[in-house]
Amino acid sequence: MMEAPTALRRVVPGATGTPLPPVRPRGPLSASLCAVLERQSPPEEAPPTGHLHRVATAALAATEGVPKDEDLQLSLFLLYGLAYGSLPWLDAAWEWHPDLIATRALLERAFEAQMRSAVTAEDPPRADREAVAAWLFAATDPASGPDLARFVAKSASRDQARELLIQRSIYTLRESDPYSWAIPRLTGRAKAALVEIQSDEYGGGDPARVHAAMFAQAMRGAELDDRYGAYADDVPALTLASQNLASMFGLNRRLQGALIGHLAVTEMTSSIPNRL
Repeated sequence: MMEAPTALRRVVPGATGTPLPPVRPRGPLSASLCAVLERQSPPEEAPPTGHLHRVATAALAATEGVPKDEDLQLSLFLLYGLAYGSLPWLDAAWEWHPDLIATRALLERAFEAQMRSAVTAEDPPRADREAVAAWLFAATDPASGPDLARFVAKSASRDQARELLIQRSIYTLRESDPYSWAIPRLTGRAKAALVEIQSDEYGGGDPARVHAAMFAQAMRGAELDDRYGAYADDVPALTLASQNLASMFGLNRRLQGALIGHLAVTEMTSSIPNRL
């Protein structure tokens, strides 16, 4: 497993609109995956071979932990990027290739198992508004520890603030997109409530108020590259894992409950830190 790459504090004025190059591999699986995704031949001419699945199996056997593994998290990030269309150099024709889907499923099973083993899952409350609200507020009760948002608001240097923008760009330039996968899977009040939340995330019809666009504006103001994935080579596995987790919840219908719970916790704990 590679060491985490050093986060880059580079200044890239006027980079918007310039195509991004492919990412740099971080190990045998991401190297094999990049070699497949960068092929010049049309993807439909590439039959299933099982090679990626074998490399992924070996990488999983060698890892010390999926969430912190640079090679595995970058590979998941690329595989999810095919579904989002967030990395323009990825050909959409690869999205449903059997080798890539089988590899993604293998990585997801290991990632999910390790996350479940790290989290204490309590019994859910009864299905009524008051019980669910009380359960969520108890689950999100502030924990002791360093207050990152307050530190950035009051004490951070310019480089530290720019570093935070770089790390957060992996999620916030695609803000709330993982949760939109749930809209067609819900019905009734739940669907209407999620659409209301997502409408606010996407600016309520005003492109300038889309949260991802506002974050991109902040990055440009800090003289950073606002293109999605511009700093993919410069963030560690854990930063990729935070986005990959939400993507895994969103792209797997069986994890719909985890996706909506993740959204609830995110919304309940982000307003005050974001204001700071």
